[in-house]
Amino acid sequence: MSQDHAEFWDEHVQPAIDSGDAARADRDWDWPSLWRLLRWLGAGLRQEPVLLTLDVELANGDLIPCAMFAGVRNYRFPNAPHMKSCFVWYMTAAPASVLPGLLDCDVANVPRQLTRFCLDIGVTLSFRRGHRGRLWLHASPDGEELPKWYARQGMANLMQSAKLPFGVRALLGNDGRYFCYDEESAAEASRALDTYRDAVKY
Repeated sequence: MSQDHAEFWDEHVQPAIDSGDAARADRDWDWPSLWRLLRWLGAGLRQEPVLLTLDVELANGDLIPCAMFAGVRNYRFPNAPHMKSCFVWYMTAAPASVLPGLLDCDVANVPRQLTRFCLDIGVTLSFRRGHRGRLWLHASPDGEELPKWYARQGMANLMQSAKLPFGVRALLGNDGRYFCYDEESAAEASRALDTYRDAVKY
């Protein structure tokens, strides 16, 4: 993710999010500010930050960001501080209502499952970093349906008694809205999307 990506999102996608579904957790997100803050913060804490976009390629070769991902590749795993994992800070996908305009296509041809693919970015980063798929995140209280959605993706809800790694999150406490993939559930979630990977060009 470049600064241009963040500014594109702020101009062309974020307004539709802010004026749309009140239950979305990403209302009022400021990606240009997040882009500047998270790169500095994650690097300062030696957490190996990564900010990525999920793009769709148009017929003319232009790449249009349709989902945004921000996370870190060096984070201790809950209940197992000796094990490393990846952590998702922020992720979001463009509302279906703006995709036809962004991609110059009709409603029937807009890409589906963008949020699911965005979560898969975190799982894939974990595998590539050597963490065997271990991944966790916090479901924002602003997204009422997020816990149910993460559970449908096969993520386990960390009990409020679960011990969080030492640091800011441990100080804030466990509000019961943390979800994680362990090695087994991450592998299962990844395999479920293998049919789409065959079409990806590297």
